[in-house]
Amino acid sequence: GAEETPAPITVMYPLGEYGLSEPPRPQRVLIKNATIWTSGPQGVIENGHMLVEDGRIAAVSNRPFAPGAIGPDVLVIDATGKHVTPGLIDCHSHTGISGGVNEGSQAVTAEVRIADVIDPDDINWYRQLAGGLTAANQLHGSANPIGGQNSVVKLKWGGGAEDFPIRDAIPGIKFALGENVKRSQNRYPNTRMGVETIIGASSPAIFTSQFSRRAQSPNPVATASIHKMNRIDVPGTSPIVCQNRRTMPHPRRPPSMPDSARKRSLPRETANKPRVRREASSSARILPQWMDPRSC
Repeated sequence: GAEETPAPITVMYPLGEYGLSEPPRPQRVLIKNATIWTSGPQGVIENGHMLVEDGRIAAVSNRPFAPGAIGPDVLVIDATGKHVTPGLIDCHSHTGISGGVNEGSQAVTAEVRIADVIDPDDINWYRQLAGGLTAANQLHGSANPIGGQNSVVKLKWGGGAEDFPIRDAIPGIKFALGENVKRSQNRYPNTRMGVETIIGASSPAIFTSQFSRRAQSPNPVATASIHKMNRIDVPGTSPIVCQNRRTMPHPRRPPSMPDSARKRSLPRETANKPRVRREASSSARILPQWMDPRSC
C-alpha cells in the first residue's frame, strides 16, 4: 500500500500549556494615552506615551511622539483609562525551582545552588507575568539553618533556563531561623537552641577566610556539619562576605511568645512596629559579629 505521510509536529516554546509556536522576539511597542507611574522625578504622567524597543523602555513623554521618532513596524497600544507601572519584584520566590526547594538532608547545605535547577516551563511564570511580576529572587527553602545559594531572575515565557539569570545581581544565600528549621525530628537541630548554635558555630567557616578560627560544637552532628562547611570549595560559597554574597535570613517567632517579651529585646523606636516585633526578635541575637569583610 501507499506509505503514510507523518503528520507534522508543532514544537511549542515552552512545551505544555500556553506554549508559543516560535520563540518570542522583542517588539517595538508604543503605549499611548496611559497614566504612567515612573517611580522617578517625573512622578505620575497623565495621558503619557511610552516607547519600548528591544524589551527596554526607550522613551517616556507627556506628549505624543513625532511619527519620525517612532519608525515603522511598531505595535501601538491605546491605554486610555489604564495605568502603566514599573514591574513588580518578588524578593522571596519559590517559583520555577525544579525538584523541590529544600535540600533537607543536612543542617548546612550552602553548596547547593538554585541556579542549577531553574525550570523555565513552570506555568506559574506565565501567570505571574500576567500579574505584572518581572523579576524574582528564587530562594532555597527553610528546612536548614544554612540553606542554598539564591538565584535572581528576569521572568521569561518561551525561553530556556539560560535566559533567566540576571548576571550582575548581587548573590545571596538562604538562612532560616525559628519554627520551620526545627521540624525535623531525625536531624540536628530540632530546637531553637540548636538552630542558633549551629549558625553561630558554622558561620566563621563560611564568612571568613581565616579557617584556623573554626568554632567547635559539643554536639557531634553539629561538629560534622561544621567540618563539612570547612571543606567546601565551591565558587561563591566560601568566604561569602569576601565575595559579597548576602545572607537572607528567614526568621519566625514562637506563636506563644508574648508581645512584652519581644518588645524587651528590641530598641524602643522599633518595638511597636508589628512586622519588626514578629520577626526581628529571633534573629537579632544571631546576626553577626562575624560578618566582617575586613577579615577577607
